[in-house]
Amino acid sequence: MNNHNLTIATVNFMTPRYIDILVKSLHKQNAWWDDDILVYDNGTQKTTTPGQNDGFYAFHVPTLLYTEFETMPVINNPGWRHYASAKHAKTLQYIIDNTHTKYLLLLDTDVVFTDSFKDVFSVFSRYEYVVGGYIREPQGYNKRLAPWCSFINIAKMHELGLRYYDENKILYVNGNMVDDTGASIYATCVANDYPIMRIPNDNSFYLHFKGGSYTDVKKVNSWIEKLKPYWK
Repeated sequence: MNNHNLTIATVNFMTPRYIDILVKSLHKQNAWWDDDILVYDNGTQKTTTPGQNDGFYAFHVPTLLYTEFETMPVINNPGWRHYASAKHAKTLQYIIDNTHTKYLLLLDTDVVFTDSFKDVFSVFSRYEYVVGGYIREPQGYNKRLAPWCSFINIAKMHELGLRYYDENKILYVNGNMVDDTGASIYATCVANDYPIMRIPNDNSFYLHFKGGSYTDVKKVNSWIEKLKPYWK
């Protein structure tokens, strides 16, 4: 456990280039943070070596975690055909279950830190929010706690018996997904009036490309180059 009682973790789905930039920007913009990022690799082809790497520590998520999806019907929508969002949410639940600090910061790999997040984390921890992050309100499906940069109060999750992943709330209607990653925990907190810290998207301490694991690599690399002052 580090001095901040905080774990920073991300899920790698064949995005090693983004992890490198994420790690570099984290440490450049947050001199106070002196610990590794934990990388949970759930890709069909692993692009990390288990254990200590340069600036992060990698775990390979067991494939048995996803066996339930093998018997589920194929979704008509190509983007969700293999239950990618459900697998993502279940991976995040796996991370939460294996986090031993009081707080957790979940990140997508295609995030670049542009400033320190220390002040935001101080507010989150001081007021004992259950979760914190950008609340996305996409057209066509339910509001959600955007997973690309979200704080989780692990102690509160255990105390209140909350789960990030709910297999009954990964819903598909006529081939369309209505509960994306982060929707079920958001809905549970709202229904029970549990405190949520709302953080603006792409605010003063990070930028998010969105879709780095499936977007044209040239576009992502161009975005990374534009943000070089934050990570180089």
